[in-house]
Amino acid sequence: MWLISVALFIATVWLLLHFAKIYSGRKLNYWKKQGFPILEETISGWDVFTGKGNVSDSDLEYYKELERRKESYGVVMELGSPIIILRDLDIARDIFIKDFDNFTDRRAFADDKLFKNGLFGLDGQPWKNMRTFLSPTFTSGRIRQMFSHFEKSANNLTGFIKTKKISATAPPHFDLPLVDAMRKYSMQVITSAAFGLNVNSFHENDKIVPMAERIFIISVSAKIKIAICQKLPKLAKLLNLKVFDPEPTNFFWGLISSSLKTRQESGVKGNDFVQILVDAMNDKSGDKKSNIKWSDDVAIPQAFAFIAAGFDTIANNLSVACYVLATHADIQEELYREVEKAMPNCDDSISYEGINELEYLDMFLSEVLRRHPAVARLDRICTKDYMLPGNGGKPRIIPKGTVVALPTDAFHKDEQYFPNPYKFDPTRFNKENKAKRNTYAYMPFGIGPRSCIGMRFALVETKVALAYIVRNFVIRPAQGTPVPEKMEKDIVGYKVSSDVKLKFIPRE
Repeated sequence: MWLISVALFIATVWLLLHFAKIYSGRKLNYWKKQGFPILEETISGWDVFTGKGNVSDSDLEYYKELERRKESYGVVMELGSPIIILRDLDIARDIFIKDFDNFTDRRAFADDKLFKNGLFGLDGQPWKNMRTFLSPTFTSGRIRQMFSHFEKSANNLTGFIKTKKISATAPPHFDLPLVDAMRKYSMQVITSAAFGLNVNSFHENDKIVPMAERIFIISVSAKIKIAICQKLPKLAKLLNLKVFDPEPTNFFWGLISSSLKTRQESGVKGNDFVQILVDAMNDKSGDKKSNIKWSDDVAIPQAFAFIAAGFDTIANNLSVACYVLATHADIQEELYREVEKAMPNCDDSISYEGINELEYLDMFLSEVLRRHPAVARLDRICTKDYMLPGNGGKPRIIPKGTVVALPTDAFHKDEQYFPNPYKFDPTRFNKENKAKRNTYAYMPFGIGPRSCIGMRFALVETKVALAYIVRNFVIRPAQGTPVPEKMEKDIVGYKVSSDVKLKFIPRE
């Protein structure tokens, strides 16, 4: 029976791609008549689904082609839908910031209950209301209050690494499956700082990390379902298409629901995100102030957004950073010297103020995010017709419903903004070099009102882990680890393969 189901699924996908190609040709005539520069699709949708190609690969090609033709933007048909690719930072600034009211929405990721009512899944005024409500959660003051959770989790991470010893010879070392360890750390931070849960994600019997992996390690079938949700939302709704396995979805729904219920019934106050949601749900006057009608169906997706934004993304950024340090001994040594001044002994702690004073750590992490962005493309949906400048002064209209894409990775690798872009060089982000560069050329967390709301949270969380790791260990490639570092690419950006191991040698 399952063979029949698989065959029908593959046949459906093939038909969708076939008709998308036919439809694409018809739609392209409209854009040609409007005078838009037309780009040829360089990587097929099927290649993206199967992992043979990646959106960042195609975007780099589009970007180079637009540069060659001296065009600021162009139209490409992806799976039958027109997407405008931008190569001009002034136009990008207008669309993503100045004229943001024309581009408030993003493409749907999934229609599952954990996603559709969360901040990332909301559009229009409901999104604005929720963004306004959530923004105070991520102020410097609020993150300072959560900082002890970051430190405790970083201590747990270094302790976990030390349990992986495989050699007692000189020097003793620990070979660590990198991504797995960093996922445990990011989940430990989320469950403690956001949910107020006393959960040990480093324990061998932990269930939370494996459940999260079932959602965020995106299979080929999940990629296809996401594409259908984005390209054919009415069909997805008609079919009641669910991108994710219901078991992990129900697991997290139950976990967060239980946390909210326990907090409400106990009356115990916590210094975490769950408390903010509980206060909002209990404060009936808050409904009028925020224009949000609170219920479990609204609150739970906001809490899950912490996991959606901070689990695999933070773990991957940390994995990339450690991998780079392992293959750049000189950079690792300079970072160690800075961290050692702030933490003279391996068992020392560091304050919120102290972590933000580590300038080289900030430069290093910025270069990690430039060189290997976790999100290689930003997109927005045009919510009302918008006029673009055209070559020769003839304006062009972006029709309502059109997707506009900003190729993050291509800008990050543009010689005019980052000379010798494939060289890893943290000094690009010293004060002098940053002052010379267009502010919008670097966008690892997006730009404009719909940029990542948790950027401060993510940066502090990542810096704390790196400081503790570098202070306690020398990092080197393990046997069989590709050198120089070799990154994979998934549906949205760069990632470290789950097979990569690094050698962690304890410092005295």
